[in-house]
Amino acid sequence: MNSTRPITPAFLRECADYNAYISRGLLGTLRLPGYVMDAAGHAIINRGEVFCRVLSCERRSVSLSSTTNLRAHLLGHGINCEVTPSGRVSQAIKTATMQWYTALIVASGPEKEEEEEKDEQESEQEE
Repeated sequence: MNSTRPITPAFLRECADYNAYISRGLLGTLRLPGYVMDAAGHAIINRGEVFCRVLSCERRSVSLSSTTNLRAHLLGHGINCEVTPSGRVSQAIKTATMQWYTALIVASGPEKEEEEEKDEQESEQEE
């Protein structure tokens, strides 16, 4: 397992859902969706992504060190990625990126500990 934290875009460092993406990804409990392709047939990769979403790949739960390295890794699977412009990231892109991580965490469901706590609370209420 990768013992160092991947390179994280500054705007995601304090994002709870991005941090959950990293921790759940490393634990192997993250449900990763398939890649969405743009009009040119290139995979859309979100800023900060470091886990491969190819089903048979071991890098689904072993992070790469950066999104740039993920893009290079995907070429090995024969997947071309959309080109992202360099420079300052707009607020709209930052917001959309954070919303993507939120949706990903919601779709992955609660952690096992959260499920156990909820079960305990429900059984206490039944008593």
